[in-house]
Amino acid sequence: MRAWHTEERARLIIESLRDHAIYMLDPRGRIESWSPAAERIKGFSADEVVGRHVRMLYTPEDAARGLPEEELRLAAERGRLEVAGWRVRKDGARFWADVVTSSIVGPSGRIEGFAKVTRDLTERRRADEERLLLARAEEAIRLRDEFLAVAAHELRTPLTALRLQLEGVLRLGREDPKLTRSLQRANRSAARLGDLVAALLDAAQLTTGLLELHAEPCDLTATAATVVERFLPVAASAGCSVELVAGGPVEGRWDRRRLEQALGHLVANAIGHGAGTPVRVEVGRDGREAVVTVEDRGPGLPAGAAPRIFDRFQRASADRTAGGGLGLGLYLVREIVAAHGGAVGAENAPQGGARFTVRLPLHL
Repeated sequence: MRAWHTEERARLIIESLRDHAIYMLDPRGRIESWSPAAERIKGFSADEVVGRHVRMLYTPEDAARGLPEEELRLAAERGRLEVAGWRVRKDGARFWADVVTSSIVGPSGRIEGFAKVTRDLTERRRADEERLLLARAEEAIRLRDEFLAVAAHELRTPLTALRLQLEGVLRLGREDPKLTRSLQRANRSAARLGDLVAALLDAAQLTTGLLELHAEPCDLTATAATVVERFLPVAASAGCSVELVAGGPVEGRWDRRRLEQALGHLVANAIGHGAGTPVRVEVGRDGREAVVTVEDRGPGLPAGAAPRIFDRFQRASADRTAGGGLGLGLYLVREIVAAHGGAVGAENAPQGGARFTVRLPLHL
C-alpha cells in the first residue's frame, strides 16, 4: 500500500508540472511515457509518440547528424546531461528548449533507460536577445556621441583659425571686387561649417550630460531683442522682416547664453522656411511662466511631423530644410528648454506657416 501511494504521488507531481515536459526513454532512446505537460508543450499526444525514437522531437538537421544518440551516450557516461537547443513541435514550429537527460541505472549497474525534462525557454531567449540588441545599440550610440564630441572639438580650432585668416585676406583684398566676393562666399561657408560643428558639439554634450546651465537674472525680452537684431542681416537677404512684440521686460533666472542659442535656432528656422514672408517673435507672461512664440508664414508643418521634429537628426520634410543642416537645431532647442524646466511645442498657425511656442518657469 505504501509503494502504491508513493507511485501515485509521483504520478500526481509529474502531471502537475505544467512548464516541464517529463518523459521516459528506454535504453535505445524510444519513448516509454509522456506527461500532460509534454503533450501541451510539444503538441504530440502520448499515442503519437510512445514507442517512437526520441529523434522525432529534434530538428531534421540535428537528427541527421546524430545529436539525439550523442546526447544519450553522454548522459549514460556522465549520469546527467543538460543542454539547450532548438526542438520541434508537432506543427513543425521550433522552440528553444532547456533539456536535462538523466540516466536510470538498475541494480545490476546497467542503463535501464533515461528520464528527460524539457522546458520551453523561447520567450526568455527572445528577451535575452532583445536585451543584447538594446545594449549593443546603446553602446553604438555612446560611441557615436563620443566621436561627435571629439570630432567637433578638434574641428573647432582649425575652423576658427580659417575664419580669422579669411577675414584678414578679405581686408587686404577689398580693392579687387571679384576677389572680395569670392572671399565673402568662402567666409560664409566657413561660418556655416562652424555653426554645424558647434551644433554637433552641443548635441554631444547634451547626450553625455556635460551641458551645464549658469542661471542668472535675465530679461527674456532683452534676450529675444538681441537674437532678432543679430538675425536682421540674414532676414534681409532672405526677403524677410522680423518683428519683435513684447509688452515689457519678462524677468526670470535663466542661462542667458543658452536661451539666445535656443531662440536663435527658432528664428533661423523661421527665416529659412518662411523666406520672403514676415517672421514674428512675441515675448510675454502667462501666470508664472514666460512664453515666447516664433511664427513664420512658410509652408507649415506636414501632418504628423510635430512630434518628431525635435528629435536628433530629424527634419519634418524636404520643404522645411532650407539652408541644409543636420537636423540638430530643434533638438537643441528642446533640450535647452527642458534643462530650464520648460517645454517647447510646434503647430501650424491658423493664418498659415508654423508656430513654435517656448514656455519657461520664471524662477528655477
